[in-house]
Amino acid sequence: MTKAIGIGADPTGDRADPSRDYEWSVSLVLTTPSPEFAEVTYEGSQMCIAMGEQSLKVTKISAPTQDSARRVAFQLANHFLDGLAREGISLELDPRNSSVSAAGRTFHRLGMESGVRVSVGGNQPTARGTIGAPIKPHVSGSEAASYYRKAALANDKFDQFRNYYLAVENIADKITGPSAGIKEKAVLEDSMRVVFQTNPVELIQSAERAMGSVNADDPIPETVSFLYVGNRCQLNHAKASQDKLIPFRDEDEQAVARALPLVRFVAEAFLTHEEQKLNAKEVNTNG
Repeated sequence: MTKAIGIGADPTGDRADPSRDYEWSVSLVLTTPSPEFAEVTYEGSQMCIAMGEQSLKVTKISAPTQDSARRVAFQLANHFLDGLAREGISLELDPRNSSVSAAGRTFHRLGMESGVRVSVGGNQPTARGTIGAPIKPHVSGSEAASYYRKAALANDKFDQFRNYYLAVENIADKITGPSAGIKEKAVLEDSMRVVFQTNPVELIQSAERAMGSVNADDPIPETVSFLYVGNRCQLNHAKASQDKLIPFRDEDEQAVARALPLVRFVAEAFLTHEEQKLNAKEVNTNG
């Protein structure tokens, strides 16, 4: 049962009604200023980042308490930032320094609770840096999109590859279904055939840039071996008796750098497939 928005009680006071949801607005802090103006409406809430500022505002949150509103805000904001990463804008929240203000619709109160600034009521501030049309990213709550953003934020090449690959692995599992008893390399190959079955040209071009040459008639087996055997396994295992990629060893750092554009391209193709095919299928099934 959907809870009604509370109108007649103070949601930050002792008489707050836990059986009711109140409308909140939460302001979170980014680690760096945003280079662009972006906004989106997702799951009934609105999110906005102003160009040049470090504040991410989440409004129209329906929740019974301040703490629950804050948790919802962080979850929604991270989905928003995952979508922005696909637009080439990589940002992250600063949980250690997030000033959270929650605004109800009918109350006027300012207080402090557990070091968190809480304001309830009043008009919402107008964001600066909102000139021009905002970027409106696709937001889906995708797990793979979180790995993609983690890779985009990483400074270390090894961490970048690992997280781009995890985005691919997550969606590959969705494409092929439960893979008990099926080798991981086979799951990757089967899922790549689904994703690239209608347009292998860009995959061929990307693979050629990374590997030098590839079988244009069927680039997938070589690409899978390069990504999985040549990089994924060697970045996640370090047995002395087996091949491995070692940090700070110049030739290994360069090898991973060469592989990054290819694994990023594959991750983006898988995310597009998830958005256009898998998510649409889920909507049709649930609708």
